[in-house]
Amino acid sequence: MTLVKPFLIGQSACVRAPDRWADWLTEGRERGLDQRQVRRMETALRRVRDRVLGGVRLGKGMRVVDVGAGTGLLALDACRRVGVSGSVLALDVSHDALTACLQTPRSGATLNAVAADAVALPLPERCVDAVVVRSVLIYVVDKARAAEEFH
Repeated sequence: MTLVKPFLIGQSACVRAPDRWADWLTEGRERGLDQRQVRRMETALRRVRDRVLGGVRLGKGMRVVDVGAGTGLLALDACRRVGVSGSVLALDVSHDALTACLQTPRSGATLNAVAADAVALPLPERCVDAVVVRSVLIYVVDKARAAEEFH
C-alpha cells in the first residue's frame, strides 16, 4: 500500500476544537456515562470489532483498508492480525480522527492514514486484499457508488 501517500501529522500554530466526527469518537460517545456504562460500551465495541475482522479472516501479510476508520477501532486490531509483513490503511473524512488513530500505540503492521471519502477511494484497483467497514454506510448518500469503490 505504499501507493498512497499518507498525510503527515504536523504541529499546528493554533489550537482548535476537533471536527465533529473526531469530537464524537474521542469524547462524545462517553459524555454522560458512568464508568460501568463506559466499560459496557467498550466491551460491545470490541465484540463488533472482533465480529467484523473475524468475518474477513485476515491473515499475516495481508493489505487492508479500513474505510471510515475514525480513531481506529478496526484498523488498530487489523495491524495486529496482519502482522509486521502486512499493511493497513486507515481512511476517513476526519483528519482529526485519523490523527488520533495514528497516535494510538499499536503492534504489527505498518499503519498509514489518508483523509478521503468512501465514494472516491484514492487507491488503484486491486491494491488491497480486504476492505473493512463499520458504521459508515449510514452516512454515505451514494451507497451503490461506495460499494463499487470497495469492490
